[in-house]
Amino acid sequence: MPIQGMSSRHEAFHLDPPLYYAPSLKQTNPFDVPFYRAPPAATSAGTAPTTQVPITTDMGSATYQKAVKSLRLSDQVHVLGFNREARYLMHCLSNAPGVPPPQLLLQHPDPITAWGHEGRKLVMQNADGSVTKTEIQKPHYVGHRRTAATVGLAKVGPIRNLVVTDTTAIRACLARNALLINHETTICLLGEGLGIMEHLNDTVFKDPNTRPTYVLGTMSQKLSRYTAEPNTSFSVTLRRPGRLCLTGIPREHLAEDANTPPDISHWPAVVARTRTQHLAKLLSGAPDLNVSPMALDNFLRQKLPAMVFSTATNSISAALGLTYAGILSSSSARRLWHELLDELVYIVASMPELQQSPEVTAYFTGRNFRQRAFNLLGRRDGTSPWVRLLRDGHRVPMTVLNGYFARIAENTGARKEILETIGAIVVARQQTRNEEIQLDIPMYRSPYMMDSDKVTAEGEPGQPIRLVYLNKKPGPEP
Repeated sequence: MPIQGMSSRHEAFHLDPPLYYAPSLKQTNPFDVPFYRAPPAATSAGTAPTTQVPITTDMGSATYQKAVKSLRLSDQVHVLGFNREARYLMHCLSNAPGVPPPQLLLQHPDPITAWGHEGRKLVMQNADGSVTKTEIQKPHYVGHRRTAATVGLAKVGPIRNLVVTDTTAIRACLARNALLINHETTICLLGEGLGIMEHLNDTVFKDPNTRPTYVLGTMSQKLSRYTAEPNTSFSVTLRRPGRLCLTGIPREHLAEDANTPPDISHWPAVVARTRTQHLAKLLSGAPDLNVSPMALDNFLRQKLPAMVFSTATNSISAALGLTYAGILSSSSARRLWHELLDELVYIVASMPELQQSPEVTAYFTGRNFRQRAFNLLGRRDGTSPWVRLLRDGHRVPMTVLNGYFARIAENTGARKEILETIGAIVVARQQTRNEEIQLDIPMYRSPYMMDSDKVTAEGEPGQPIRLVYLNKKPGPEP
């Protein structure tokens, strides 16, 4: 049974340790806090160190002010996604004074019709039970289908500040709209994983000179479905206030001679910081978001716990075909879960970004983190969302979760055998399921993957109603 006050849905996968507040954030203007600490230079003999332009100026310096004046900074914020985080952001930004109305971008056209039927307003139930209705602009559909809701690139216009709340199929979406995004764009990634930035650079934004500037974010607000009107699409419930933690990613210096002082227009590091500060300032215009810019190590302290738990739990559940309760009841599955969790913990401990933060590393490697993760597993009920995705023939977010930790282990030499083995099993089950879908049309829905896994969302056995065979002669009813 789920613990009272917590959701059993995928969006509620949060470890709940006390929030870590960096000492430098107390009694301080948040925009005076640097967005990142430059990673240490590579020491491998076969890898040349990456040249970074040190940012030694503060926001009031002449260099920074010159960068602000030289850039075409826009106050328009676009939000890509339609999950609870996207709707909450739209509510907060639409009520923020001094910020232009945000524009919602959708990968599916159906919510646009719902927007009209629901009075063009977004309903939010606050933590105290009060209900607020906010009128929002008509969403733009930027998906791949050609429908009456499809808008042209000219109507959307150039995107300068983009907040991505759902990383599902994000690579294909940004590739389709690449003309709207360039080096003048700042993308804030609020998805579950951290590997999406590298994935986008490798597949979509391959040119370092024209790729966007990135800001990584994580939201600690607890959001759920609006139960008073369950049939509304533009609604969300805030169950517990929280923070929006942000950290900027530095741009490499692209000048050929790093010893020559570059002109301000060729100083990517200063330009990137200017753009990240501007996006953070826009998001800070919404007080309910409670924006907290922080250094990269402190940000990872907030982001990684849920990533480690989600990677271990969902990977085991999808690979072995078990519910959350099934992992606990099976001694072999439980032991495998602990081994994968230990491997992920030591991959995190090997990250270069945390080598100068022993207190953050000690949090992950200590006994309390493992115990809290195990206690959270005991409070989960139902089936993993990865199982539902595989059952419907969709991809699971292994690139931004498992792939992220695998790349860290590859670069640092940390052990990753269990992570790769479990990932290979999930991929194999996905391929097998795709072959089943090509041959059969099961006339029932189950959150489990294979036709042999007849388990309902409540964990009770279920039987198929009928199977229709497309590419072979029909056999007897199962």
